[in-house]
Parts: sequence; structure tokens; C-alpha cells
Amino acid sequence: MSPRESNVPLQLVVGAFMIALGSMFALAAHDERAQAYEALSWRPVEVTVIRAEVVRDRGQNSHARLEVWARTDEGRALDCRLFFGKVATQADMQRATEEFPPGARREVYPDPAQPGRAVLYRAAPSASTYAVTALGALVALLGAGVLGLGVRNLIRVLARRRGDRDGVAASR
Repeated sequence: MSPRESNVPLQLVVGAFMIALGSMFALAAHDERAQAYEALSWRPVEVTVIRAEVVRDRGQNSHARLEVWARTDEGRALDCRLFFGKVATQADMQRATEEFPPGARREVYPDPAQPGRAVLYRAAPSASTYAVTALGALVALLGAGVLGLGVRNLIRVLARRRGDRDGVAASR
């Protein structure tokens, strides 16, 4: 087996992995962008804050989120979340919690498709979501190129082996 032949399985696996990884990132960022644009059309609703607290995911350096439980004037309960990045300080999280004291009246944006869910702040998608989408698409395209090279090399190896077999059979 020549060095080129031994690289074929690696090229196929790496190419497929890059396509899967790039697609996953691109689709996740696309979904985030789509949700942000969708939320821009939701109508605001006045609510009364019941409780607000910062909840950390497992692990000390993990992401945290502000969870706000509120009730509309009609009595409908809403669950709102504001996600913090890993770089958010304790002071940032405390300040966000203080913006939603129990009993306060605030404007939130309920999701018409999921009436129990609401957005605290509406905003257009950030530049980072576009960058992650583009990077994911680029990785997937590079993976397709690597996979294509692997398939091309596999076809060449198989053709060479077939030619060798046909040559041996013809000489007999």
C-alpha cells in the first residue's frame, strides 16, 4: 500500500467530520439569528415580576442566566431568561437581577408560538452570529473539499488495483 493509498481513509473521515462540525455551527448560529429576528416582531406586554435570580450551569466557570418569573395582568405566567457569557462578572449579574425586583412592572416580549416564554430584551443578531455562521460554512466547505479529494484518491486506488488484477489475468 503506497502512502497515498493509506491517506484515503483519513481523508474520508476528516472530510466527513469537518462537514458535520461546520454544518452544526452554521445551523446553530442560523437558528439563533432567526430567533432574534423573529423576536423583533413580538408585541410587548406589561408584566409584574414575581422573582428574579441568577442561575449558574454546573461548574464554576460555566455560563449563567438570569431567570425572571412574571405574571401578566390576565394572570398568565411567563418565564423569561437572559443568558450571560462566561465573561460576565458577578456585579453584572447582580445589576441585572436588581433591574427586576419582585412587584416591579416591566415590559417583556412573549413568544406567540410558546406563550409561557418571553424575551426580556429584543435586539438584532450580533455580528458574532454572522461570523460563526460564516466560519461554520467555511469549515463545511473545506471538509467537502477534503472529502472530495479522498473520494478521488479512492477511485484512483481502486482503478489501479483493478488494472493490476486485469494485467495479471491477461498474462496468464
